[in-house]
Amino acid sequence: MALLGIFFLSSISGLDPVAAGTTDKKDFVINLGDSFKDIAAGLKSRDLIKSAGWFKLYSLLAGQAQQFKPGLYQLSPSQSGIEIIEVLVRGPEDVTVVIQEGATLVDIDRQLAGEGIIKKEGLVDYNRLRQLAGDKSLEGFLFPDTYRLARGAPISSIVSKFLDNFERRMGGG
Repeated sequence: MALLGIFFLSSISGLDPVAAGTTDKKDFVINLGDSFKDIAAGLKSRDLIKSAGWFKLYSLLAGQAQQFKPGLYQLSPSQSGIEIIEVLVRGPEDVTVVIQEGATLVDIDRQLAGEGIIKKEGLVDYNRLRQLAGDKSLEGFLFPDTYRLARGAPISSIVSKFLDNFERRMGGG
């Protein structure tokens, strides 16, 4: 029995940091619909975890395997597998963005892309698709305010935050 415990403890080192002491950060994205297996493989391929197998086993035993939230993360090889699991369960960090009065759709797109919240021209492209579908342009409906937005969140959820805020501020909700 003691031998089994020693084997388990020595094998758990598969959850140790890949490069303890490094200050490097790497972007890691979980897209909506990514499988647990794909997430573990992606972390391993980016050299963020030592062992995809131990990462998956620990996540399953801890009951956290299905709790990873989509978004863009900044992870470090100096984090243990357990620390990375905790971050992925907590979700991506929000970024505070202040939209200034008079900012155009293009200005806001540049600002959000500069913060790593969306890809460059993501908001412009989304607006173009809305217009092709017969919806109104977003121009003028992105209310100047302070917003907390998650990096890598779907553009539709970011636009929803803007439009919900517009409705609240303009007395429609």
